[in-house]
Amino acid sequence: MSHQQPSSNNSLSEQHIFFVGMHHGTFTSEVLAVAAAGLPPNCVSIGEFKTAEGSKLVALKAPPGTTDTQGLEALILEPTATGAFHLWLSSTDLSRATRSEADDDMENFQEVSGGKFRVFERTWA
Repeated sequence: MSHQQPSSNNSLSEQHIFFVGMHHGTFTSEVLAVAAAGLPPNCVSIGEFKTAEGSKLVALKAPPGTTDTQGLEALILEPTATGAFHLWLSSTDLSRATRSEADDDMENFQEVSGGKFRVFERTWA
C-alpha cells in the first residue's frame, strides 16, 4: 500500500495532522528538551501548535541540506506529571492525513528500528 505524501516544504497544511514521533528523552524543562534535539543553527520557527494529547508541537524550518528531512522539523514536547517533558522528534515528512496511515508507519518504524514511537494529532484550537 502506498502512502501519499502531503506537501511539506515550508508550512503546515490541513494534510499535516497526524505526526509519528520518535522518543528522544525526558528533560526537566522545555529549553533543555529543545537544546537536546540537536537542530542545526539558523532554524526558523514556523509556529507552535497544540496536540489532541495535550502536548506542544513546535514546527521549525531548517536551512536546506542541514537535516535528513525534506520539510519542516517538528519537536513535540509532552509534559509529564512531574513537570518534566518528553521530547519526541518528528517532521512533516512523518506526518499523515489519517490516523490509520500514521499508525501503519509507527508499526513499521517499531519493527525496523525498535525504539519508542507515538502518534500525535495536531489540532487547530
